[in-house]
Amino acid sequence: MILEKAPEWEDRYLFQHVTRWKHEADPDEFKWGEYSVRNQRFRLVQGVLYDMEKDPEQNIDVTAEHPELVDSMKNAYEKFWDEARPLMINEEVPLAAEKPFHVDYNAQEASRGIPEWEAPNLKWKESYEGGPTGLEN
Repeated sequence: MILEKAPEWEDRYLFQHVTRWKHEADPDEFKWGEYSVRNQRFRLVQGVLYDMEKDPEQNIDVTAEHPELVDSMKNAYEKFWDEARPLMINEEVPLAAEKPFHVDYNAQEASRGIPEWEAPNLKWKESYEGGPTGLEN
């Protein structure tokens, strides 16, 4: 599909949920927090629908013009949540007294310091049709 010029692509919904909740809180209380549902053309963000083809910056609310699509996207999100919610199995696991990443970072900083990050020099491989296909080793 990646190398095809005009691949057949069935429209589908993609889901995003970025809400955080306190440890041992009920995730269901945050279900309709920061979420979005999108397809190839539209994106529903916390109940507001945008036409990304006509309005890529997502400034114009088109919810009123497409109520059936909004309902469909909300129903699909409900189904997504119902499938994803049972997988949230670590909600009651006790938190560590110390966060291992912080411990390791502080130990490295104390012993040898944290080096300045340097951006890598990346070179793209060219495909047989002249477009990029990935990074060179």
